[in-house]
Amino acid sequence: MKNLYKIILMMLIAIGTTVSCEDGEGAIYTLQNEVDTSGAVLRFIKEPSGIVSLISDTPFPNALDYTMEVQEGDGSFYPNFKEVRIFIAAYEDNSLATLVTDENGNDITEISLETVSAAQFVELSENHGLPMYSIYMPTQEVLDLYPEDTLPNNTFLKLRFELELEDGRVFTDTNAAGTLGGDFFISPFAFKIKFRTNN
Repeated sequence: MKNLYKIILMMLIAIGTTVSCEDGEGAIYTLQNEVDTSGAVLRFIKEPSGIVSLISDTPFPNALDYTMEVQEGDGSFYPNFKEVRIFIAAYEDNSLATLVTDENGNDITEISLETVSAAQFVELSENHGLPMYSIYMPTQEVLDLYPEDTLPNNTFLKLRFELELEDGRVFTDTNAAGTLGGDFFISPFAFKIKFRTNN
């Protein structure tokens, strides 16, 4: 009798599984049918450190050092993109609400650091086989971007990225990052970095 109950239970589970797989209402069907995967993302193989230092005798690195790769949203091998633009802004506060100011009290707005064309992504990443690009920018070069004495100790930097596709669409932290965090996809399009100048 116990075996008969087990057989009936297994049949019910099998029928339930078959029905649920055929109804087309699961998460995978939503992903396949409703999610726009025509874009692309920057995946960070190596993220910049959350704290950097101008002084070399600290445990913190003395450079913005990171490696990024580009991935097509639909998973195709080689992404169709035009360029990646990198910007930096310096803030007085952790909440990134108050920009640092110059000697006249004027906000120093976001500065363009570099534009990397698709042609410069010549290396392929080891893990994913995607085009990648590495940047190493010493903290002294960051300091030199700003007028003298405008970056106090414990300034907060926002490093922001824009990915432009060949069709003109641009992805950045305001229109892509909300759903691209977590362990699998490290693609926030912006990083907050504490800059210790020790002055």
